[in-house]
Amino acid sequence: MAEYAVAVCGFGRCGSTMAMTMLVAGGCPPGNAAEPPYEGLPSGLVGRDLSGTCVKLLHGGRMGEIPAGPTPAWRFVWLDRNPVEQGKSMVKFLHAMAPVTAITPRPGAAVGLARTFEQDRPGVLGALRRVGPVLVLDYERVLARPRKAALLLRREVWPGLDVDAAAAVVHERNGLCRPDLAVELGMKPGGR
Repeated sequence: MAEYAVAVCGFGRCGSTMAMTMLVAGGCPPGNAAEPPYEGLPSGLVGRDLSGTCVKLLHGGRMGEIPAGPTPAWRFVWLDRNPVEQGKSMVKFLHAMAPVTAITPRPGAAVGLARTFEQDRPGVLGALRRVGPVLVLDYERVLARPRKAALLLRREVWPGLDVDAAAAVVHERNGLCRPDLAVELGMKPGGR
């Protein structure tokens, strides 16, 4: 078992579930939830030894607070995405959840979110780098070349990663925000 934990990080709608799915498919056990989207409350991780597992920590005011406890070391995978497409995806997702959340995105929200991502990124990455090494992956490049991304994950994050298994779980698609929720609902693009 590895003597460190792996945390997949990024701002919402960055591809973190995809990266977690790659790690889990490649042989890194999840530490906070057994299935996608691999989200668990950070407070539920406090005090647990997460060594030898991967967890998903998204920005939400708490990402800079790495769970405390006996885990001796961390390695991070940060997902970047075209900030405007990421903002569009977040707005789409919030709009789909509007009956549940009572949040109605305002016009121009995607561009505003993109600016926020760009402004906050250096500080959050700096905080992560003070804790451990950070591998930055570009969402669009992972989609275009999943095997190359899996090789980077094996080299930088999880040496025993099964590269072919990790690459096989990446959906064939481009990085543009889809108008539907096919990816979020686990359907292949195009509704299949």
